[in-house]
Amino acid sequence: MAVVEYMLHNIDGDHRRQVPGFIGDRGHWYNPTDHTYIGWVSDNRDFYVPDSVITLDMDSFVNRMLAMHQASPMKKPDPEAPGPMGMMNGIDMTTEEVRSMAENWYANFVTENANK
Repeated sequence: MAVVEYMLHNIDGDHRRQVPGFIGDRGHWYNPTDHTYIGWVSDNRDFYVPDSVITLDMDSFVNRMLAMHQASPMKKPDPEAPGPMGMMNGIDMTTEEVRSMAENWYANFVTENANK
């Protein structure tokens, strides 16, 4: 299956949440707009995965990241402020920087998880 977008499951009807058991490498790239995360679902499985789980190819993942960036700009360290202050005072990434970062992250994520 590969890279998926998922939401947490409600437990016992109260406000406790948990990651669905079918999600492998999980908890990446939380999107506060729709409360989704990125994770992995193995092709080699003997368990049910709901049809509502969205599989993301690289283009759809990059588009998700660009939409997140548009809603709330992603930051990179400020080279003028070294050390921890560089990240605390981060500067907005450009659209191309977000695109490149997303493509690299996706490729690495797939490579790391494909053989699990």
